Amino acid sequence: MWAIAGAGAFALSRLSRAGRPEGWVLEASVSLMAAAAAGLAATALDFGGLQEPDWRAGTFAFLVSLGAIGLTRAVRLIQP
Repeated sequence: MWAIAGAGAFALSRLSRAGRPEGWVLEASVSLMAAAAAGLAATALDFGGLQEPDWRAGTFAFLVSLGAIGLTRAVRLIQP
């Protein structure tokens, strides 16, 4: 579920042109790593995660992935 949430966030972020890099590998890896970290955090916080697929864990992973992609793009826009 976490990988699907990360892939969905990546696909949604590719629709926006603001700060989008030419290559997609960096954004895809950032999105999937952020989704995995969010999924592990959801497991630690005991709302879904490894034990059972839960919509709250998927939503959390999706939103964290979008935030990580947004942060990556913001940093790229700031740097000359």
